[in-house]
Amino acid sequence: MREFSTTLATEEVTVDGDLYKVCELTSAGRDLYLKAVSKTMQVKLIGTGVDNENGTEKLRKEITVIDLGGAQQILLQNTMVKVLGDGTQKRVTAAQTGGWGAKMVEELAKIASDLNGMDMPEEEALANAEKN
Repeated sequence: MREFSTTLATEEVTVDGDLYKVCELTSAGRDLYLKAVSKTMQVKLIGTGVDNENGTEKLRKEITVIDLGGAQQILLQNTMVKVLGDGTQKRVTAAQTGGWGAKMVEELAKIASDLNGMDMPEEEALANAEKN
């Protein structure tokens, strides 16, 4: 029997010596994030010129990335908080994440995507492109 908990997972990290938490989203929060990110990609069905067993043309998906400029930052803004000295937590902002190094943001976004059971859009788009 599988056992579940409603306690959201977190992973503690430090940035320049300050404590932060990367947090699991609620299912509603995850849906809102995925809806926002889905607007950055376009999926088209393209004919292959080959018929399937029903006599209709087989189609393949073509995924075009429109703009992923902020996907990692948006994920971090929704999943990352700074733990203040009194124990309260404050969400990171676009201004903060926009000033952080690209490699650090990428690694933090990977932690967030792993905690939330999802691939970052770039990874998913590449995986889908390799399948086609």
